Amino acid sequence: AFDTSRPDGNQFDCMLYGHQHPVPAPGVPGECYSLFGAKFIEEASPAAAAEPDTRSRAKILEEDDQDFINIKDVELLGKGACRGQGWQSGQWPLPQGRKSLKECAEKCKGT
Repeated sequence: AFDTSRPDGNQFDCMLYGHQHPVPAPGVPGECYSLFGAKFIEEASPAAAAEPDTRSRAKILEEDDQDFINIKDVELLGKGACRGQGWQSGQWPLPQGRKSLKECAEKCKGT
C-alpha cells in the first residue's frame, strides 16, 4: 500500500506501507492506495497474524483522480493516509520523497 499527501502540481509526498490491511484515516491528510495481488511478508511472529479481511471494497474514483485510472492494479481506498494494524511495523513506513502518483505506484510495486 502507499499514500500520497501534500500535493504541489503533479508531485506528492509518497509513503510506502507493508501492512496487510490498509485503511484510510480520514483525519490524516492524504489518499490511501492499495495494489491488487500484493504479496505480504509477515514480519511479526505467527501468533500476531490477523484474520483476513473479507469485506469487499468499492473502487473510489473521483474526477480529480482521472489521471490515475490508467495505472494498472492500483485501487484508491479513500481519502486519508494509510493506517491499520501494523502500519508502523518493522522498517515501515518507507518515505519516498516527492513523486507523481504513477511514480509512487511504481515504487510501491517494486517493493
